[in-house]
Amino acid sequence: MAINIENTKRRVVPRWQEFRRALSSGELDPEECLQADRLPPDSIILKKKQEWEDNRTLLFATDLVGAAYVMGQDDLAQEAAHFILDAGQKASPAALSVAKKVLHLPPSEEEEESPIETPKKQIIYGNIRKLKARRIEQPRNAFVWCDLARLYTILGLQEQASKTMQIALGLAPQNRYVLRSAARLKLHLNEPDSAHRLLRRADNVKNDPWLLAAEIATSSVLDKTSRLIKVGFALANNESIDPFHLSELSSALASVELWNGKNKMARRLFNKSLKKPNDNTLAQAAWATNYLTVDALSKESVNQVHAFEAISLMSYFEGNWADSLEASRAWTQEEPYSRRPPIQISFLMSEIFEDYAGSIDVINNALRIIPKDPTLLNNLAFALVNQGDVESAQKAINCIDILNSPLTTKICITATAGLIKYRSGHPDKGKELYSKAIQVASKESLSQLKCRAMIYLAREELSTRGLSADSYRQAAIQEGKRLNDPAINVLIQRLEKADFRKVSK
Repeated sequence: MAINIENTKRRVVPRWQEFRRALSSGELDPEECLQADRLPPDSIILKKKQEWEDNRTLLFATDLVGAAYVMGQDDLAQEAAHFILDAGQKASPAALSVAKKVLHLPPSEEEEESPIETPKKQIIYGNIRKLKARRIEQPRNAFVWCDLARLYTILGLQEQASKTMQIALGLAPQNRYVLRSAARLKLHLNEPDSAHRLLRRADNVKNDPWLLAAEIATSSVLDKTSRLIKVGFALANNESIDPFHLSELSSALASVELWNGKNKMARRLFNKSLKKPNDNTLAQAAWATNYLTVDALSKESVNQVHAFEAISLMSYFEGNWADSLEASRAWTQEEPYSRRPPIQISFLMSEIFEDYAGSIDVINNALRIIPKDPTLLNNLAFALVNQGDVESAQKAINCIDILNSPLTTKICITATAGLIKYRSGHPDKGKELYSKAIQVASKESLSQLKCRAMIYLAREELSTRGLSADSYRQAAIQEGKRLNDPAINVLIQRLEKADFRKVSK
C-alpha cells in the first residue's frame, strides 16, 4: 500500500528558502531577539568592518552589511549600506534588500512580491550561472554560497551541495540563516547527528529562538529530547520578544509535549505559535489537528500566509482531495528539495485518484533529487504493480534498505510486497505478508496502517476468489468505519461496491 506523510511524525525543521525570500519573510530580523543577551560584536564582524574601511568596494560592503544585519549590529554597517544603495543595479538584489533592512527603509514592490518560480531545470541552471558569477564578484558572501548549495540540492547534486555549504559555514559559522540552511541540508542528506551537532554548538543557540527551535526539532529527529528544553520554555515565555520570532520555538515545544502525551500543554503552545505564524508553524498545527484541537488554526490564517503544506493537510483531513492535491503541487514549488510533497502527491494520486501513471511520473522526478528514499520507492512499487508492471514493482522493492527504514515504512513495504505476490500468482505468500503487516501495525497501535492493510488484503482475496474473502471484507469495513478516516472511507466505499466474483484492479 502507498504511504502518505501522515504516517510519521512531522517536525518543525527549518524551511530552506533562498536568501531573499528568508529575508523578506522577517525570519532574519534581529530586532526582536533578546537585547540583553545578544552577543557583542565578534571578531569576524569587526574584521569585516575593518576590511570595508580599508577597501571601500561593493564586495566588502556586501560582506559587512549581510553579517552585521543578521547578527543585529546594524550600527556597524550604516555607511556600507548607503554605499550599496548608491551602487544601484551594480549591486545584487539580495545586497540591496539587506541594505534597506539595515537602514530601516521599506522594500520595493518587487521585493515584497517575491514570486515562487517553477523549479524547472532550465531555470535552475540559469540561476546557478548567475550565482556563480556573483560568487566570483563576492567570494566571501556566505548567502551566495547557501543559495548555490540549495540549487545543487534541487538538482540532486548532493556532493556539490555539501561542499558548497561547507564554504558558506566557513565564511559565516555563527550566522542564523547559514546554520539553519546547513542543518536542513544535513537532514536532507540523512545526517541528523551532524545537523544536531552544528546547531547545538552554535554560540547563540540559547538566546536565538530560531536556532533553538531548530535544535529542539532536530533532536526529535534523532528520537531524543533536547537538553535545551528548559531553556526553550524560558525563552518562549519571554513576553518582550515578538510572537513571530517565537512561533517555531513554541511549535517545536508543542510537538514535544504532544509526543509525551501532555495534550493540554501542547494545545496551549500550538495556539501560542499561531499568534504570528509562518508557513512552517501553520503546517505543524495543521498536522497536530489529527491528534488534538488547535483553536487558533483557521483557513483564513493559512490562506493569508500562502502556507501550501498546511492547506494540503487541512484539505486532506476534510476529504477535499482535489484541493489537497493542488496545494501539494504548490508546496513542491516551495520545497523542491523535500521528500514530503512528492510522498503526499503520489499517495493521493495512487490511493485516492487511482492515477498510477501520474504517480509514477511524480515519484521518478523526486527520486532524482532524493535517490533510494524508502517511502518513495514503496509508493513507486505500489503504483507500478497496480498498473500491471509486476516485474518493475519488485525491482523497486528490492532497491529499498528495509532494515534501516522507519517502522511505519516497513509495515507498508511488507504490505506492498504482499500485493506483488498476489499479482504475480502467489496468493498464499501474499496473504502471509499482509497478515504480518496487520499484526505488526496492531501491536504498535498503528490503527490506520492496520486498517489499510486489511482493506487491501480483502481486495486481493476477492480478486482471487479466496474462500474467506467476504469475511476479510466485512472485517476491514467494520475496522474502517470505526476509525472514520477520510482516506480510509474512500477505500471502504470501493470495497463495499466490489463484486465478489470480479474485482477490477
